[in-house]
Amino acid sequence: MKTAAAVLACVLGATVPSAQSSLDDAFAAYWAASNRAEAGAAGEGILSLEPAFDEVLRRLEAGPRFDPDAATGSLMMERRNADGRRYPFLVIVPDDYDPARSYPLRAYLHGGVNRPLRDSDGGWWRNPQRVADSRHIAVFPYSWEESLWWHASQVENLSGILWRLKRTYNVDDNRVAMFGVSDGGTGAWFFAFRDATPWAAFLPFIAHPAVLSSPRVGADGDLFPVNLRNKPFYVVNGGRDRLYPVDAVAPFMALFDEAGVDLTFVPKPESGHSTSWWPDETEAIEAFLAAAPRDPYPDHVWWRTDRTDRYQRAHWIVIDELDAEAGNIDESNQVIVGGRAYAAFPRRGPSGQLEVLREGNEVTVIARGVRRYTLLLSAAEFDFDAAIVVHTNGEESFRGRVEKSSEVLIKWATADADRTMLFAAELSIEVAGATGRRRPLISGVVTAVR
Repeated sequence: MKTAAAVLACVLGATVPSAQSSLDDAFAAYWAASNRAEAGAAGEGILSLEPAFDEVLRRLEAGPRFDPDAATGSLMMERRNADGRRYPFLVIVPDDYDPARSYPLRAYLHGGVNRPLRDSDGGWWRNPQRVADSRHIAVFPYSWEESLWWHASQVENLSGILWRLKRTYNVDDNRVAMFGVSDGGTGAWFFAFRDATPWAAFLPFIAHPAVLSSPRVGADGDLFPVNLRNKPFYVVNGGRDRLYPVDAVAPFMALFDEAGVDLTFVPKPESGHSTSWWPDETEAIEAFLAAAPRDPYPDHVWWRTDRTDRYQRAHWIVIDELDAEAGNIDESNQVIVGGRAYAAFPRRGPSGQLEVLREGNEVTVIARGVRRYTLLLSAAEFDFDAAIVVHTNGEESFRGRVEKSSEVLIKWATADADRTMLFAAELSIEVAGATGRRRPLISGVVTAVR
């Protein structure tokens, strides 16, 4: 016979959900969210339960339970930007897709973008099956004259596409590569300059980065070669290309090489403005991609930006405020064409740059034209039981222990939809010696400070 206490326990167990089941339900709602806004609201539900940090981290690293019946084959999809504009895209998921294993994802940016919006039939990429196979998920976004690859609208679109696909399919976060052909290749250059964090590698074909420097093209903001140091490139151009011949592109490849960019440049002397050589390069391309997984927490990061409302982040560093009075920053930006030197990418305003190097719990930062920046600290890279030390421009700008934060963890997991790049804390640093007003050097949650 059950005791009264046992009966009461049974009743309570049947009528009051356990903390574990409540957390299970909260995470189920989080993974079921269809966009960042919904995920953010669901994340607040998780935090309201006050779960332990390590439990939240474990669940975010594990990710959702991917649907074994998720659609496969050629799929036309659509999403909308914040302004309501619709963006169709084609996805090819292997017919034998297995949610128990992760798949590389490759985005292919098409050419011929200066055309009106047309029917959403996926025809913007010719024969997409030619580049798709059973080993990866392929996505073909769409660009047209009102939303070009080098516009902010397409950065928002590609980010949204990645977010959705990573929540639907088991994508390998560190093997997400961007291909681009002609205008699409120029678009790949733009993403490498401005929004490189999600990508493992860039493969611009029969394109020219200098197109982006023309005011007529309308690329969003200034472009900085130093940003290309963060990712590897596989670049192919034809010698007989009527638009972007090897001889015209080569000086820019020399500039990038001089800037320290990891660059594989493959001239095709007999080729025109086509990718007829692609089948011959397939083995080399696959070898390049196999050797170039993304490091989600690179120890050495460079980033330069002319604005802080977008394009201000590279992996775990964020430029929060520029020092507009600091003047221009010297940078290798000269190309020589026809014996004449000129600026490859003209500067239209002030900018700020960070170079950040991590060794254990010590971070060394060279900041130029920056008033304030944030370091995103991962529990996978930093020892939170010991002091973290930050030196900025030769001065110690922070020393102390930093507390892990579930709020920060959820915030960036929601933004990135990335199971391998998770951040436990934000550390905001004010740059000593920046011109103009001065504020305290340290902000954020700390438990011990020098």
